[in-house]
Amino acid sequence: MSPLIEEANIKFKLLPIPPNTTINADSKLIEQVLINLINNCMHALEGKEAPTIKISC
Repeated sequence: MSPLIEEANIKFKLLPIPPNTTINADSKLIEQVLINLINNCMHALEGKEAPTIKISC
């Protein structure tokens, strides 16, 4: 996703995951969820001034 985010001139922040955090899920499905979420964010930020996507856990 990095090239698309950079091309759209969007600032991206992935906040550190707290130690001892456990996610019990299918890794491929979570990956697809995150891709869809970021794509939706990118579309919502079109034309906005200083667009930023920040993901935290």
